[in-house]
Amino acid sequence: EAASADRAIWTLKTVLADALKLLHPFMPFITEEIYCTLLPDEETIMTAPWPVCSDERHFPEDEAAVSQFIEIIRGVRGIRMQMNVPTSTKTELYIVGNDAKATADFEEILKTFAVFNRMAFAKEIVVRDSKEGISPDAVQIVTTTATAYIPLEELVDKEKEVARLTAENKKMDAEIKRCEGMLNNPNFVNKAPEAKVNAEREKLKTYQGMKAKIEEQLKLYLG
Repeated sequence: EAASADRAIWTLKTVLADALKLLHPFMPFITEEIYCTLLPDEETIMTAPWPVCSDERHFPEDEAAVSQFIEIIRGVRGIRMQMNVPTSTKTELYIVGNDAKATADFEEILKTFAVFNRMAFAKEIVVRDSKEGISPDAVQIVTTTATAYIPLEELVDKEKEVARLTAENKKMDAEIKRCEGMLNNPNFVNKAPEAKVNAEREKLKTYQGMKAKIEEQLKLYLG
């Protein structure tokens, strides 16, 4: 939206101008050049007023509301990474506030910051006061002020992903069995170089960790 873009540009311009003033005593020439280019109506940065802390620029309620949304975006991105969802895949995102105030905050944020749709890889973000009508197998992101839901079928092809993860799990089983076989063999442990033995132990730990993550994902899909 044009209004949202104007606000973002004003904020960036103001922050940069004040940062240049603070840097000027240490970097006088480059800051002068950038400042006069940024603000062509200003004669010189040397006569510009020094930045002063002002309560007018403190918006604690807005900051708290935006932080709530950032918490959801962080959770959405974590889930997508965990499930190997490509960034090109856009989904519906439903947000259910814990109370009326949280719900109202999210609704207001969405009116003001359309960019959150892109940040959450969402086709549409819908704020609701209950989870009624949301698919029971939707992936949940629980935060301090709300629960977000993403329809599972929009994230992945469930059958293909289960098949792929099952195959990966079998591969990990084979690798774990091979490592355990070597480490349980006294001839290998006693005669092989220590570095080789330690490398196999590290491999075993890695494969076991990978298997645990794969099984966690499978549990997510299979319920």
